[in-house]
Amino acid sequence: MDLVWFEEPVNAQDLEAYLQVKAALPGIAIAGGENLRTRYEFQPYLAQRAYDIVQPDIMHCGGITEMARIATMANASGIQVNPHVWGSPVMIAATLHLASTLPPCPPARVAAPFLQEPVMEFDRTVSCSLPPSLARPWF
Repeated sequence: MDLVWFEEPVNAQDLEAYLQVKAALPGIAIAGGENLRTRYEFQPYLAQRAYDIVQPDIMHCGGITEMARIATMANASGIQVNPHVWGSPVMIAATLHLASTLPPCPPARVAAPFLQEPVMEFDRTVSCSLPPSLARPWF
């Protein structure tokens, strides 16, 4: 297979299945975590290296601070962080602000912003030209 990563290949709560998929597909990064809550749910997946790329979602995992903690745990384990985001402009802004503080995420094979929803890339970096704040007029 010519895949860069395989996202959420099994039920999000099935750690053993993630480990089996990862063992069966060497050379393909396994990504997941968009449906896990808090660093306590992420801990066993990170400790057992069930993911090559962890994808916490700021809405599901407990907010900005909790997502930053999860990213720190992943980084300490050498696991790439590529945040998952879907939803309102506030959630997208919050995720972009946090993502701008993280190491670069792996690139998509063929980047096509706004066509490959929800994958969007901009030269492998995220630029937040506004000061950090979610208190912005959105309408």
